[in-house]
Amino acid sequence: MTRDRFEAMTAAGEFHEWASLYGNLYGTCAADTERLLASGIDVVLVIDVQGARKVRARGLPVTTVFVMPPSMAVLEQRLRGRRKDSEAEIQRRLETARSEVGAYSEYDFVVVNDEVTGAVDRLRSIVVAERARLQRMQGEAETIAGTFPHD
Repeated sequence: MTRDRFEAMTAAGEFHEWASLYGNLYGTCAADTERLLASGIDVVLVIDVQGARKVRARGLPVTTVFVMPPSMAVLEQRLRGRRKDSEAEIQRRLETARSEVGAYSEYDFVVVNDEVTGAVDRLRSIVVAERARLQRMQGEAETIAGTFPHD
């Protein structure tokens, strides 16, 4: 979308969260998110620490996962390995990581992205466990329990 449209939506409060990062605007459209959730679809937001704080502040029912590299050295190696960022961009991203990593304790879960398959498996396990939470299953569990004879 255009910058003007984005700024108009921001002024109208149409985003759950938004940010300007590295010269680009990013946001989570509230209407799109609510429509997906109402249809029973799990919604995954890939957002920074500030975005997660904004979403939690709105009182949305969320499960938060902090994904972190195994070390700053590995993060730097990965950034350099992409061969798409300037040195200044790499340094800016590393500085952002240094400032955000301390926020891991604000999250429900932490996944160390040491290797892709393992990290994906841990994320998948979190989704499966969250789908089975009593708060999410209450209605269905009550319906099933009602089919059992009572003493």
